[in-house]
Amino acid sequence: EYPEASSGNSKMVNQLIRDEVITSDIVERVMKQVDRADFCPGGYVAYANSPQSIKYGATISAPHMHAYALEYLKDHFKEGGRCLDVGSG
Repeated sequence: EYPEASSGNSKMVNQLIRDEVITSDIVERVMKQVDRADFCPGGYVAYANSPQSIKYGATISAPHMHAYALEYLKDHFKEGGRCLDVGSG
């Protein structure tokens, strides 16, 4: 079960690790550095493992989708680099 908003980003990431979605240290560190609530207006369901409305008829993908994408791309990360996850519908 994924944590409520008051539980925080770190607990959400730890659940993704237990679910074996996040399997590498680098993806764990990256996902813990960026708080999902910063991208979810209202933040009250930010840590649920489901897409969340970001208004204007758009959603932010579920956390497991971001984790899978990062795991797939992790071999291309460079120290100090950035990764932008842009959805396309």
